[in-house]
Amino acid sequence: MQFRHPDGARLALTTGHVTFVGPEWTPLPPLFHAEALAAGCECDQRTIRTRAAIVPRASDAAVRPLDEPHLIREALITLAQRQQPGDLTGDGMPDLKVVAALCGFRAKKEVVYAIWHDLVDASLAGDAADES
Repeated sequence: MQFRHPDGARLALTTGHVTFVGPEWTPLPPLFHAEALAAGCECDQRTIRTRAAIVPRASDAAVRPLDEPHLIREALITLAQRQQPGDLTGDGMPDLKVVAALCGFRAKKEVVYAIWHDLVDASLAGDAADES
């Protein structure tokens, strides 16, 4: 890239490198580009990269939106398959504390019960289809 400065500019780096940019277009090594721009020099390029472009990538620890119904459904399926005492209430409904421990968050009662009813209905429909 070429740079120029109307009044002239002395560019000095902390590495000991020094150069001068005058009113005429002067090619500069890449290590002077950032310093030339900071000194107010003009550049012959429209887009200037002072460092290598880094494509951002989400971290493994990044916050991701939860698919709560899916996680609740998986927790309820696990709960139904393991059949441990205390997993269900006296009414035959899943214990919300057990569901919270399995899915990792406190789920709303209405959502848990709606998904539970869907699972029970699907199970009954599957049993009826097996008998025919």
